[in-house]
Amino acid sequence: TCCGDAAMVALAALSRVRAVVSLVAAGSSFVPPRPRGVAALRHSRSFCGSSSPPGADDDTAHLFFPGGIRLNKCMPGLSRRHADAAICDGRVTVDGARVTNPGARLGPGAVVALDGVRQDWERFEDAKVDAGPSSWSSASAAAPTLRYLKYWKPDGFECTADTRVAKSVVKELGSALGPDAPRVFTVGRLDKASTGLVLVTNDGRVPEALLRPAAGRPKVYRVELRKEATAKDIDALRAGVDIVVQDSEHHAKKAGLTQRTRRVVRTLPCRVDRLGPRTLRFELKEGRNRQIRKACETRGLTVERLHRTHFAGVSLRGLQGPGDWAYLDAADMAVLREALEAYDALKRQRETELDVRPTHSTTVLDH
Repeated sequence: TCCGDAAMVALAALSRVRAVVSLVAAGSSFVPPRPRGVAALRHSRSFCGSSSPPGADDDTAHLFFPGGIRLNKCMPGLSRRHADAAICDGRVTVDGARVTNPGARLGPGAVVALDGVRQDWERFEDAKVDAGPSSWSSASAAAPTLRYLKYWKPDGFECTADTRVAKSVVKELGSALGPDAPRVFTVGRLDKASTGLVLVTNDGRVPEALLRPAAGRPKVYRVELRKEATAKDIDALRAGVDIVVQDSEHHAKKAGLTQRTRRVVRTLPCRVDRLGPRTLRFELKEGRNRQIRKACETRGLTVERLHRTHFAGVSLRGLQGPGDWAYLDAADMAVLREALEAYDALKRQRETELDVRPTHSTTVLDH
């Protein structure tokens, strides 16, 4: 039976070969199915000359920055291997010139476009992890260095990148870091009336690594109430309560809605400890807008003061008081690096799963 099956397969393959040969003889062209996944990368590398010097095959050597960021790291929406394939296929330009070498290195200010769409690579590029200052403005700098800071947010400041807001964390730190520093943003938010720890960075991986629900990174808050919470109140807050949330404009647009919607959700179980008659300690692994304030309101409790002391293992250690900031120290960076490595590993796993997913290719014949 095995021999019979093998013979049938061989005959079918021979028939396909004969059909292609006859079509070629008749003047038709044969286009083989395009490789996918890892095979696509090998196929592309074999034709785009990725081992040649930057700019050797496309007369763009003047665009490249020795020691800078590799071009295949400058497309946040693509995995490294898919970025390589896109570059080799001629779909990527740098400062308007087509580049076909994935190993080309770019410096600050280079304009990268994929299929004509500009890439925000300077925010997302995967540079060397370094919490301290960089030589961003120096002509001898190899590449922009990622920044990782912590800030003691005062009451009345907002976590927004909107320049129209008079008192914002980003604007305050932007003034302190200087005009030549890369643009930074806050990781998550604290509402205007809350105080305490806020992480600030220019590394686009950090929000996803720390805020995604599956990561389970804890956030710790000290909450002062107007009146004392009963034991039943604390038990209810620990188990989870129903609160009303409103979808952000981004999620509304993503869902195809013309306006933001309100819905009732149940908070996840969390740790709540009593620190004093009117003081509680919350440890959350989710972060909905004004979650603690809304949860307390369901029990008839009003929050007088909310202060964040820890975020994903990073603390206020080393900060003197409201408005103070510092680069993450070695201990804080070890925590952050572990989170980033876990996130990068998850991304690689997802890319591998996509590459091994079975596909159905079709042979194309031009008549």
